[in-house]
Amino acid sequence: MKPADYLPVRARVLLEVATTNNLPAREIARRLGITERTVLVTIAQLQHEGMLLRCRDPQEKRRNLYEIPDAATDIVKAMVWYRDAVEEFRQADLDRLPDESTAA
Repeated sequence: MKPADYLPVRARVLLEVATTNNLPAREIARRLGITERTVLVTIAQLQHEGMLLRCRDPQEKRRNLYEIPDAATDIVKAMVWYRDAVEEFRQADLDRLPDESTAA
């Protein structure tokens, strides 16, 4: 389980858009292990709240691209920091566990 798996779907979709470069909804869904429909509904909600921008791909008009608007950048930076902090904490906890070969 990855640290981002602990986050709500909305946060996971937002982080995926923020940390990848112009992926279609289908690819975001594949990477997150959720349905494309869930991603599309989440994107619509985030767009309505001003957390995400949707625009047409200039090279393939049938495809949408997603980006984070300037107004939401600070929130997304805080989310990335949180995700990374959770991973560091989780890894530190795992490092303290006894090795399986010596744990008996």
